[in-house]
Amino acid sequence: LPETLEMDIAAGQLPATSGKFGRFKLADLFKMKKEETAPKETGAATKEEKPEPTRIPLRVSRPDSAPNKPVPWLGVSVQAPGKPITQQGGEEGEVGVEVVVVVPNAPAANAGLKVGDIIVGVGEIALKDCPNAAASPVTAFVTAIKRFGIGETKAVSVLRGGKRERMEATIGQRPVVEVKTRQHPELDALHAAEGQSILESALAGQGLTQEYLAVEAMVRATAGYSASQAEILPGQTDPFRLTEVNYLLQNPLDTHLVCDSMATGFESRGNLGGGTKCDLPALMGFAGECLDVPLGQPGELELSARIAPDVSAKELLEGIMAHFDVARKLRDQAFAGLTPAEIGLLAKMSDSLADKEVKPSDMLGILNASARIDCAKLFQAGRVMADLCRNDVLEHMRLVLDIRKIASTEEALPEGVSGQLIYSARTPMGLFLVGGKDRNTYAVDAALIIDLGGDDTYANNAGGTSASMPISLVIDFGGNDTYCAMRDAVQGAGNTGVGILVDVAGNDTYSAGNYAQGCGMYGVGILLDAAGDDMYRGDTCMQGAASFGLGFLIDSDGADRYNAHKFSQAFGSTKGYGALIDAAGADVYFAGGKYFDFREPEKAYQSLSQGFGWGSRPWEEMVAGASGGIGM
Repeated sequence: LPETLEMDIAAGQLPATSGKFGRFKLADLFKMKKEETAPKETGAATKEEKPEPTRIPLRVSRPDSAPNKPVPWLGVSVQAPGKPITQQGGEEGEVGVEVVVVVPNAPAANAGLKVGDIIVGVGEIALKDCPNAAASPVTAFVTAIKRFGIGETKAVSVLRGGKRERMEATIGQRPVVEVKTRQHPELDALHAAEGQSILESALAGQGLTQEYLAVEAMVRATAGYSASQAEILPGQTDPFRLTEVNYLLQNPLDTHLVCDSMATGFESRGNLGGGTKCDLPALMGFAGECLDVPLGQPGELELSARIAPDVSAKELLEGIMAHFDVARKLRDQAFAGLTPAEIGLLAKMSDSLADKEVKPSDMLGILNASARIDCAKLFQAGRVMADLCRNDVLEHMRLVLDIRKIASTEEALPEGVSGQLIYSARTPMGLFLVGGKDRNTYAVDAALIIDLGGDDTYANNAGGTSASMPISLVIDFGGNDTYCAMRDAVQGAGNTGVGILVDVAGNDTYSAGNYAQGCGMYGVGILLDAAGDDMYRGDTCMQGAASFGLGFLIDSDGADRYNAHKFSQAFGSTKGYGALIDAAGADVYFAGGKYFDFREPEKAYQSLSQGFGWGSRPWEEMVAGASGGIGM
């Protein structure tokens, strides 16, 4: 039997899904297979046995075109009413849902429903009579619609302006669209192998093949359902759904193979155990492919900033400035289609992850603006800055700046900086600082800090971006450093920009608030720690987290400790790739301990961390959903 079978079917049994399935023990399957392949008794005439074909774990043959089951649909987005229903013309105990969006040309629009209507019943079904209606009126409404057949005409009872009205609506079919899926030719080759899989044999033995195929067909059908039609961008359906997710919805039993392939590809391209030899541009390119954002080869603009070998200290700093300039231009191009107000609205996506209330109308604006960001340009801006973190550039940087004093534009130490400073300059990008090997303290935000060594303290942004400083880079070459700015968007955080922190050596401590330590929120955020026993502490969206961006925390060696509360340690929200890569060492990871789980308050905590892909579901607080990202 395949070695992976023990991982594929946990705890020795398939999960119970109905009375018909019951509990199917793996031991029985082992026995069945052994009996099938046991040698025949001697003395009996037997046909020549053919070798047993290779069995692909968890594969079930299915018809090429399994039909999708149509889903009844009215064409509205609804939420729980903002005011008591008795104040809107309803009766005590009555349950309704408020219409917040009417899809153009949908059955609801054709029937005359309007935004603000309170739907209290459909056909002969009053929402108050649906199960759990008082606790979840939206679920009651969805349940009621699904009871009807497509093409049936039903009366819709609404409250409008304090009066009760009825209108006729013909139940339609939920739109199904053609979706793009990621291609996996290597898995197609596996599935073309001859013979039944272990699971296929088990299902056939229990007479469950057709029931299984029906369930799998329903899962595949969800890939084509329109969750947010015409509400985010006209003419687009769920523009955030990843082609990889579509593939897995259509091939759910390939999930373990796809995840393994993704991890292997990330590792092989990035040289993850190589310390500062880690290939950040290659990692970003691979992550972009997974998010359906191909970066392509570096263009003329990117190449123009490349630093030649053996340049002088002055030329090196000029080359670094050129990288900042190119990255800023690409970053600005990424947001060129948005107004300043829309860019400011994007910050509320962070609020939604931090459990702060976001209005449904704001969420629609956020998603509409998000869909118009040129993520390729944004990731290319990150690739430009990551080019400064190549091992050969870092080594030349350390040698050149260590032996030469560069002429500063300021005679005195800038306010908020203490210790030995080799260079300081105020530039259009922000403050540029080069620190010596003594113990330095940086308590003022800076666009660039290069520190040659010493046990330093960073009480500033430390490679975190802001509206006025969208590009930021810190490179620290040694010492047991303390990064202690207890605020948001610090320590390798790209918030509508690119923020990178590289610490080459030393036992370091990182403490921050939220959206930090390798976090990309509409940007690229990277924290690379090449060596040492390190401690990472934070709250929410930390340590390899991303939403509409790339967030990497890469620790190459050492016995490290990771502590966060929620949405952290490899968390990918919509159009985000969050990765935590620890290449070596005896490490400890903890997530949770602060935010109670609403299902078990005072007993259990939410974490949603440590390899977690998450999207926004169109529940009562949301008008439109947005499919999730990748956490690895």
